[in-house]
Parts: sequence; C-alpha cells; structure tokens
Amino acid sequence: MEYRKLPHGGEHERFSVLGLGMGGIGQTPPDEIEAIVCKAIDNGINFFDMRTAGATYAPFGRAIAGRREKVFL
Repeated sequence: MEYRKLPHGGEHERFSVLGLGMGGIGQTPPDEIEAIVCKAIDNGINFFDMRTAGATYAPFGRAIAGRREKVFL
C-alpha cells in the first residue's frame, strides 16, 4: 500500500492512498460491515470516511478495537 503524509501532519500520520467510504454500507448486515473493515485494515487501508448512517458505528468500532491508533477517520 502506498501512503502519503499531509503537509502539516505528524511524522507518524501517513494516510493510505486508498480509503474506504462508509456511505453506501448502511444497509449491510453488521457482521459483514465488521468483516469488510477488518479486511481493509489487514490490507493496509487506514483512512475511513465515516459519513454514514449510525447503524455502522457499532460494527466499525468492533472492527477497530485494539488498533484504533492505526486508523484515521
């Protein structure tokens, strides 16, 4: 995965060039949302656009549990 640093970001703030938009995932079953987010993180995606329905927040939270410091919202 390729990463980029923001012009005024910290040394450890490197964002993946690919992100995952959560806007269209609202009707997806919670276990699938969790699996999608886990797969994305496992494959190097660390930027998530959380402009979505509230139903995705709980499965997203479970997916990033223990690795919150690795993702940017």
